[in-house]
Amino acid sequence: MDKRTRFYLFLLIFLSSSIGAHQRSESYSKVLINHYENNFEVETIFSIQLSVLSKMQWPLTVNWEQEVLSHVKENFYIDSECEFKEVPKFFTSTSTGYIRLSWSEKCKSEVAKLNNNAFFDLDPAHAHISTFKIDGQSYPEKLFTSQSRSWEEGTLDSVKRNKNEGSIWDYFLLGIKHISTGYDHIAFLLGIILLNKRKRLLVIAITGFTLGHSLTLALGVMNFVSPSTSFVESLIGYSILLIALEFLAKETNQYQYYSKVFFFISIPFLIFYNFFGINSYLLGLFGIVLFTVSYFNLSNRFRDYNLSTAVTSLFGLVHGFGFAGTLTEVGLPEDRIVSALLGFNLGVETGQIIIVLLFLLTFFLLRNFQSIKALNLEPFAAVSLATLGSFWFIERIF
Repeated sequence: MDKRTRFYLFLLIFLSSSIGAHQRSESYSKVLINHYENNFEVETIFSIQLSVLSKMQWPLTVNWEQEVLSHVKENFYIDSECEFKEVPKFFTSTSTGYIRLSWSEKCKSEVAKLNNNAFFDLDPAHAHISTFKIDGQSYPEKLFTSQSRSWEEGTLDSVKRNKNEGSIWDYFLLGIKHISTGYDHIAFLLGIILLNKRKRLLVIAITGFTLGHSLTLALGVMNFVSPSTSFVESLIGYSILLIALEFLAKETNQYQYYSKVFFFISIPFLIFYNFFGINSYLLGLFGIVLFTVSYFNLSNRFRDYNLSTAVTSLFGLVHGFGFAGTLTEVGLPEDRIVSALLGFNLGVETGQIIIVLLFLLTFFLLRNFQSIKALNLEPFAAVSLATLGSFWFIERIF
């Protein structure tokens, strides 16, 4: 086994052991508190993706919904003497991929203190984001982590003083966190860099991607468009697969070959999905197959034109809906929706610029080492991206 083969084998083993870990583990809640004389009422809406529960290896027993509800209610609670106003409700959405729990309580106290231990024992890296509305007014969000598991209302005056100061900055940090832990988005950025080696084309592609996801982020958060979250997430995986295949087709000058391979693999996949998948997505999958085959044929016919920049912008729209899905679950304060959206988008763009610069710096440093340069890492990186994209697409579409 030569040096190059050993190196590729090592990276493949490393990647295969890390794929399952490269997923965000997050949950969200919206907490509405209304004060009365010597008591207050709390309405809570708690949501988490089914895929996150799957990553935690939550046992899908006959009564798994009730077990999830019990776990959340026992670990996400107000530190006061409270009683239910109504029976807790459980709702599962196959279109969005989320489960939602809601309940209302009446508590005998003047100040609310919220404790959250939900899911941290199953995943210490889990994060939970709560938004609050107190007596009809929105207040700064709280990020719960394994190290920070409590929130106290405090005096309303101190909360009001910090309300406007923290909003943009909190959402800016949330945007950076989202892009830095969004390994699918990072993988797509790497694909853009591989496919656009010229600086001018890279700048155009990144700009198109940025404009695309900024537009759909705003449209999604403002509720002008509400796509299926699960299908959008699977499309993000598909976008990584397509851009990696395009790089390989471009490097080998075999667009027709990759078009035919993709088509003949897709046919049995569609048949299998028709019997075991969600039929509501079947039409979308047909559209993906038709788009891919047509795109490779057009790329083969018009090789003098860089069609990938247009496709990058198109997939920017898809990734923007992915960002919007997260931000919608977090919840935006109605009186600060513009500033919060601006802060989140600036955080995403800042994180994206940092990631691209780090990739470019890494490539620059690697080119100075002849032994590493001889390994010809670009095709291997493209194959790895195609593998990751396929994994994320299949995992999320079912």
